[in-house]
Amino acid sequence: MRQFGFPKSMRLSSKKQIAQLFAQGQTHFLYPFKIVYLERDSSSTPQQNLWPPPVLFSISKRNFKRAHQRNQLRRRIREAYRLNFARLMPPAETDCLPWTAWAWIYVAKKPMSFKEIEAKMLKIFDHFAGQVR
Repeated sequence: MRQFGFPKSMRLSSKKQIAQLFAQGQTHFLYPFKIVYLERDSSSTPQQNLWPPPVLFSISKRNFKRAHQRNQLRRRIREAYRLNFARLMPPAETDCLPWTAWAWIYVAKKPMSFKEIEAKMLKIFDHFAGQVR
């Protein structure tokens, strides 16, 4: 069994959930990311109480014409997320977070290094960790 990885359960791949996320979601912006997240409602089913919440990463084809550039950025973002998402652990008394899904949209026009991406992602995690506690 692989100890490290980004399993399918962590990915947001349902077209229905993605449409709902972009239709009803709230946004937060911190360069180079625009984050769209869906708040949990009181009528959420146990199936929606996933930890960690499923995530989607998007890099614009308009800004990065070559697929290898988009893939490279997506790998960097995914790895930074995978290494640091534990900072968002829900408090011990609850087993779920106040949101059900995320979309991370990379809006920068130029590629950033892994260290720069990770530093920005940590700032975003610190912002959202304050909402959890």
